[in-house]
Amino acid sequence: MPTPAVTPTPRSGFAALTPAAGPIAHVRADELYRRLQAGEAIQIVDARAYSQYDAEHIAGAVSIPLAEVAMRAQELARDRLVVFYCA
Repeated sequence: MPTPAVTPTPRSGFAALTPAAGPIAHVRADELYRRLQAGEAIQIVDARAYSQYDAEHIAGAVSIPLAEVAMRAQELARDRLVVFYCA
């Protein structure tokens, strides 16, 4: 059976820091790529350390290290999907 493109995830980790954030799901890379290619407005957040972001990141991604997510929550879009990545 194929893995679904979007998989609901229990609220833990950074999701627990922002309880008003709404539904949390895993989005596979191919699904994210497809949605971006289709023109969907998506905010991409790189949750790695600044040094890792500086070395390489997804074009258009903003850097908000995991440890700063709660205090920088106001920077997260409220009007579109927000995708975090850390690898």
